[in-house]
Amino acid sequence: MAKSYSEEEIKDKLSFIRLTELRETPIKGNFDLEHLKKINAYIFQDSPEVAGKFRPEVKVYSDEVWHKNRNYPKFGVITVCYSSMDRKSIEEAENVLSSINIERMKELNQSDFAKELADIYKKLDYFHPFPDGNSRTLREFTRTLSEEVGLKLDWSKHNRQEIYLARDFEVNTIALSKVSDQNQKFFIEDEIEAILKHPKYKPLEDIINDSLSPLELSQQKNYCVDFSFNKEISDHSGKNTYNVLVNSVPAQQAIKNDPNVVNVLKGLANHSDIKAKEITLEQLQSGFIQPKKLDNEIKVTRPDNRTLDANGHKIEAQKQKLSSLNYDNVRAIESSFNLKNRIILCLMKKRKMKFLEVYYF
Repeated sequence: MAKSYSEEEIKDKLSFIRLTELRETPIKGNFDLEHLKKINAYIFQDSPEVAGKFRPEVKVYSDEVWHKNRNYPKFGVITVCYSSMDRKSIEEAENVLSSINIERMKELNQSDFAKELADIYKKLDYFHPFPDGNSRTLREFTRTLSEEVGLKLDWSKHNRQEIYLARDFEVNTIALSKVSDQNQKFFIEDEIEAILKHPKYKPLEDIINDSLSPLELSQQKNYCVDFSFNKEISDHSGKNTYNVLVNSVPAQQAIKNDPNVVNVLKGLANHSDIKAKEITLEQLQSGFIQPKKLDNEIKVTRPDNRTLDANGHKIEAQKQKLSSLNYDNVRAIESSFNLKNRIILCLMKKRKMKFLEVYYF
């Protein structure tokens, strides 16, 4: 007989499915608060009452802090203190995120990047902006950030307890620095000391550093270069003119968004067919090309569209081998949910999704 799940358990399992989808297609953004909201909204889209929404400000008295109690099996309860989500807390979070500079981070060695990422993570965790799913959202946010820098962040290398202890220590350390009431200070200090006594405690920076590794070449960013006919310029100049689009963005704007596009176009300029049509790097960077008519052509034709790696080398199309969802688990979920959501899950069941290193908790 299939196991019956509560609605809350079903929503948790659905959020796990959303996380696997994000491994395939990460949410793009500027690593700001809106980006954070979009990630949370995607993960918890099956719970629209909370998805992508910040929790309200918590009104606390001067001798109180907003907190949660976390039970550590065979150890006891640890109290973790978070921001009250007031205007000052939001501004501090905005400042943390505005300090993110992808190009500068690419120049850091792995240990220095781990240190900086741990600092971002702990401050955002103290901020704790969402009613639910802060941990899942922050792990996906930092995983995506790491990929942009060229590193793979695999949280599954450490277990739930290790990660929770590390981040609870950091969050309480921040909370301690923000309280003025002496009784609050004594209380938070006791919680910090308790965490340090746990046999599984490891510093957050060490956990992140252990979880980082260089991205495989196949996992690094790809660039799709397309050439589309520009009728207006062609009619005006009398020469067939084509727009240069990189990942569907005009080349000049793409360079502003991602300076590495220059390297991609440099590599493209050396392709034999591009050289044969006398298309220069300057043309590619300008966003407009006017290819030469080749002897074997009846009329001027545009170059073929192509997918390139970060150095402008052509990537051959390959069929991806995807593994399917565990259908037995999905059927079990279906049996305890309403008809509408069972239909949604049936549709999910038919989609092939790639399971990567997802550590769900």
